[in-house]
Amino acid sequence: MKIRLQNAPKEQSRRTFLKLSIAGTAAGVVGGSAWLVSRKGVENPPPDGVNLSPSEYAVLGALIITFLPNRSDMPTAQSLHATQVAAGIIQSLDPTAQAEVRQLLAVIENAFTNFVFGFRPRPFTEMTPEAQVEVLNAWGESTLAQRRAGYVSGHSLAMASYFSNKAVWPSIGYPGPPVQFWDPNAPVWRGDGPRAPSLGRWTEADDAASSVISYDAEREPQ
Repeated sequence: MKIRLQNAPKEQSRRTFLKLSIAGTAAGVVGGSAWLVSRKGVENPPPDGVNLSPSEYAVLGALIITFLPNRSDMPTAQSLHATQVAAGIIQSLDPTAQAEVRQLLAVIENAFTNFVFGFRPRPFTEMTPEAQVEVLNAWGESTLAQRRAGYVSGHSLAMASYFSNKAVWPSIGYPGPPVQFWDPNAPVWRGDGPRAPSLGRWTEADDAASSVISYDAEREPQ
């Protein structure tokens, strides 16, 4: 009895194999990138009146805790509600600046960005405290000016939200601003009539309806 063997399939050429390999790798990279870009981290609902999303508020809190780790000789950032204070600072900015801060928070949190710049495929809020410190240090030491500027912005926001609180001042030996620079009892002008005379050099005319502004050289501080 004769057994008829079927012809074996032709082997794929090396070029075809490489094409398929590259295509498969590219598909995997694209799929993985899309997953990292859309990966969500920790969310923390903000208090009433805070105009930030739960994700943005969580990233802001993580930034402040990383920039301001707890110390035994100083109040903690959490006890001073520094995250809420920082959110208030953001809300006081003009709309363009607010949008830029939100973009910064989103980029810092983004898992794909963290993977590209540090091989950490996870959102910032899901990292360990040690990894968060490394990420922010990488921002501050980056060769890209945009990342360095982002670091300065985030750091400045955290410092302002913490050290503006009077409860911190005794621990750093700061007596407070001098009276000549800032008088807490000074009247606040809200546009209802002429501005009250002060050490300021420019005052409105006595006539509230007048737009004339005069300069009093004798009141100029020496």
